[in-house]
Amino acid sequence: MALAAGTERICEAIVDEQENAVYVRVLACYEEDNDVDRDGEYVNCPVHVYLEKPLNARTVIDVDTDKPLPLFTPSWGTNARAIRAD
Repeated sequence: MALAAGTERICEAIVDEQENAVYVRVLACYEEDNDVDRDGEYVNCPVHVYLEKPLNARTVIDVDTDKPLPLFTPSWGTNARAIRAD
């Protein structure tokens, strides 16, 4: 999810697990009195959620666009950069 750097945050990730797909909607929040600069810098912010079953071959679908989302595998605890499958 693209967020305005330093002004927005993720407040909720809603997940609907189905047999062949996982549907997600991510909500961004910001303070009302905080002026969000829509022409400013944006950062790509992966969202971590726990699933009832392993993802395996299921596709992750963005509920708002009905399009598949790319898999993002973090590289926590390593010196490697994160792996993103497009």
